[in-house]
Amino acid sequence: MKKITIKLLSIFAIALLLNGCSEAEQILYQGDPFASFTNGTTGDYPVQDGNAPFLVQVGIPAPLGNDLTISLSEVYASGTAGTHYDLPNSVTIPAGSVTADISVVGHFDNMAGRIDTLVFALTGDVVANFNNEYTLYLKQYCPSDPAVIVGTYTSVTTSSFPDFTDPVVDLEHTIIITATEVEGIYTVSDFSFGTYNYFYAAVGWAPPGDWPGTIKDDCGEFYFIDTADPWGEIVYGDFTFNVDGTITVVGGTSYGETWTAVMTKQ
Repeated sequence: MKKITIKLLSIFAIALLLNGCSEAEQILYQGDPFASFTNGTTGDYPVQDGNAPFLVQVGIPAPLGNDLTISLSEVYASGTAGTHYDLPNSVTIPAGSVTADISVVGHFDNMAGRIDTLVFALTGDVVANFNNEYTLYLKQYCPSDPAVIVGTYTSVTTSSFPDFTDPVVDLEHTIIITATEVEGIYTVSDFSFGTYNYFYAAVGWAPPGDWPGTIKDDCGEFYFIDTADPWGEIVYGDFTFNVDGTITVVGGTSYGETWTAVMTKQ
C-alpha cells in the first residue's frame, strides 16, 4: 500500500509540473509594444528582370487589437528613389498579427553596372532602441547560361608585346572554356590565347603551356576577373559575341601586352 501511495503521489506531481509548463508557455508579452526588424538588419537584393520585391520583416512581441503603422525614413542611399528603387513611407502590422513586410522594389532596367546601398530606419514612439535600422545592398542579377560560352574553340589571335619588336599575326590556338561551381564564373584554358607560349616560352622566359584565367558573366557582359600573368600583371579583356557565332576578345595586361582573339567553336 505504501508503494502504491508513493507511486500515485509521484504521478500527480509530474502531472502538476507538466500542466504548469503548459500554462507558462501560453503567457504572452503584456508590456508596451515595440517594433523592430526581426530577420537581421542587413540584406542582399539581387534585382531581377520583372522587379520582384525584396521583403524586410518588421515585428512586435505580441498582437494588438488595432492596426499599428510604423513610419520609415531613408538614412542613406547611393541610388535615386524612383529610379533605382522604391521604398514605402510606412509599414502596417494588422490587428491580431505580430509581423508585416516592407516591400522594397529595385528597378532592373536602371541597375546595369550598379551596386547600390540603401539604409532605412523605423521611426516613431513604438520603435525599439535595437534592430531599428536596415542596410540593403542592391545589384542587378541575371541568370547565367553556360551554353552561351562553354565549349572548345579555335582562336585566331593578333598580338603585340612590349619586349618584342614584331607582333604575331593570326596565331591559332585551342581554347577550352568550362563552367565553375559558382554561377556566372567560368574558367578559360589560356587567357593569352597562345601568345605567352609563342613569345615568352620560345625564349625561355616562361615555361611552355597554357595560362588559365577566370571569366565573369555580368548580365551578359563577359570579361576577365581575378586573373594575373606569371609576373603578377593584371589581365583584362572583354568578350563580344558576333552575329556569325564567333566571339572576339580584346584584352591585354597592365604591363602592356595586347591581343585581339577571334574564337570559333569547334
